[in-house]
Amino acid sequence: TRQPDWPPWIPPSPGIRTWETAYTYTATVFTEALGAVHNGRTTNLAFQVFGTPWMRGEPVCEWLNAARLPGVVFYPHRFLPGSGPLANRSLDGVRIFVAQPDTFRPVTTAVHIIACLQTLYGRKRVWNPAETRMDFFDKLFGTDTVRKQLQAGVSPARIAAGWEKDIRAFGVTRKKCLLYET
Repeated sequence: TRQPDWPPWIPPSPGIRTWETAYTYTATVFTEALGAVHNGRTTNLAFQVFGTPWMRGEPVCEWLNAARLPGVVFYPHRFLPGSGPLANRSLDGVRIFVAQPDTFRPVTTAVHIIACLQTLYGRKRVWNPAETRMDFFDKLFGTDTVRKQLQAGVSPARIAAGWEKDIRAFGVTRKKCLLYET
């Protein structure tokens, strides 16, 4: 990943220490609400990895890479959480590599990750653990619609397509507010 020609990196949070983490944070922060999925927060790859005790990294990577999501590639990556209920338990996880930050769609990627886990391992494993906080998940996505659509089995592509009208409207409003052309 080529870092932008911006001022020196200043971490906005103790959990977001690098450019790479900043790129992937929005794609994995949902794991904070899904107790079954660990996001590597207590590792050197915080928010750049995800895993569960029941997941296998290779088939998850195959599924996600087959989706051909823009700007991102997935690699199997075993990691060891340093704290929490999965502390010191080696997880067969996935590492997210943002190859093209300008085309990467982190929220769309998040929806694909959840859909992948549901498809390969079942909705109950994703949504039913006692540590799951549905209300927090909804806050992270800004709506309960995404959760309800995922739980109903709506395809990730269809969920993301539902945002396009609002994204275009935002672009029009945003353009009016810019001081300089981009």
